[in-house]
This record gives sequence, C-alpha cells and structure tokens, in this order.
Amino acid sequence: MRHRPLLAAAALVLAAAPGAVAAGPDLGTATQLNAAHVSYVVQPAGAGTSVVVRGENGAILRRATVPGRWGIPLVTINGDVAGLGRNGRLLVLAEYGNSGNPLRARSQLLVLETRRLAVERKVSLRGDFGFDALSPDGGLLYLIEHHVASDLSRYRVRAFDLADGRLLPGVIVDKREADEPMTGFPTARVSSGDGRRVYTLYTSQEHPFVHLLDTVARAAFCIDLPSSTSATAIERAIMRLGNGGRSLTIVGGAGAGPRHVVDTSTLRVS
Repeated sequence: MRHRPLLAAAALVLAAAPGAVAAGPDLGTATQLNAAHVSYVVQPAGAGTSVVVRGENGAILRRATVPGRWGIPLVTINGDVAGLGRNGRLLVLAEYGNSGNPLRARSQLLVLETRRLAVERKVSLRGDFGFDALSPDGGLLYLIEHHVASDLSRYRVRAFDLADGRLLPGVIVDKREADEPMTGFPTARVSSGDGRRVYTLYTSQEHPFVHLLDTVARAAFCIDLPSSTSATAIERAIMRLGNGGRSLTIVGGAGAGPRHVVDTSTLRVS
C-alpha cells in the first residue's frame, strides 16, 4: 500500500539536501558522483557544462565541455546521487536548475560515453521525467514520471530503450497491486552488486515502503514496512545489503529508530 507522504517533512529534508534545487517532483542535481576508482565532477561552464573525471589521487584523467546546463541526478531527498551505469560506460546527466514547478511540459537528459566524454544520446520527452536507474548493460534507462499536477508525490516508473531511442509503452508496476497508484518521496537507496536490483526507501503517511526495481526484468515490487515504523527515523534511514545480497537491513538515521530486515528472495520483512 502506498499513501500520501509526509509532505512538510519531506520538503524540509529536501531543502537541506546538498545540491538540491527543487522541492516539487524534480529532486534537482548535484555536482559530484564518486565511483570505485574515479569521481565525476559536473559544473556549469558558460553556456555549457564542464565534465571532469578525476582519479583516486585527485588527478584529472579526462575533461570535456558539453552543450547545455546539466548536473548529476539526485535520486533521494537526502542527497543520494546516481547516473553511472554498472559497467561504468555510460553517465546520465539531468537538467540543471529546472524547478519543475509544478510539472515540466518537456524533460531532457543527456547520456555520455565515459571514456571519451562524448554525447551518446540526448533524451527529450514530453512530460515530467527524471532519472531513476540504468540496467547493468546500459541498454535501458529507467525514469520517474510525475503526471498529476495536483499531487506532486504521485509517480510512475517508465523504461526508455537507449538503443532504439524510444520510451517503451506501459508502466512498470508491482503486478500484485497493479491498480494502486504509486505515491511517496524517496529517502534512501542501495543497489545490488551486479546493478540489477535497485532498492529505494519511500516515506509515507500510513507506513513507509521499499520499492524494488529489477532493471533487467523490467519488474517492480513494493515491500511495505510496518505501520508502527517511525516516520522520523525513515526520513534519515540507512539501507545496506548483506549476506551476498540476500538481506536488506534498514536502520533509522544515525543508527536510531527501528531496524527492519528484508529477505530479498521472499520479500518478507522482519
């Protein structure tokens, strides 16, 4: 079950998130993404955007300037960033400084090939879309679509075929609850080691939930947490995978609050 989120609390958290520029459906952008051995720094440069790749010692490995104003996509209200494919070949950038107030008529994302920092594809879609995830092979781009102007927390998940350059038909939903609208604000995220499964924690008025996106199978599952779970703890919660990805542990912010463990095979919560 997904219900109307704690709008006031979520807005306060978002306002404090580093790099965040919006409080509606658009979570905004950040300037840096840290990967295993490199970091990507993205900043405005005149009418364009400077993209710099730095090594572990801070040395510049590659740099380029691309047309337009872009940033690293924020994927939670607490400042978590994403956009780099599991194989490191693609980096997706989101529009910089677009408040999405309340909904954008058109949305754009830029896909870069990281070795040359060359533009692989510019994605332009009618409607309000934001980055969600990439499949491990970089073939599918997952998007969050906001489509209800009267409720900025309502969303749906869509898939975009990067090879064909088209938005795939249909919405990716939990087939067990296919008719129930998706509503919430994301507060934490973690992905499996192979990049296939993306777990996102959402805050909600009745109870929080974890949205599981299988980026290979184009499938989604919603894992409800107990209604007794503290909303305050979830707003700053930490998630981590253990036991080779077989368990997902959720702990309230700063180690406080309730602790839940999800069996990632059965999706049962303890």
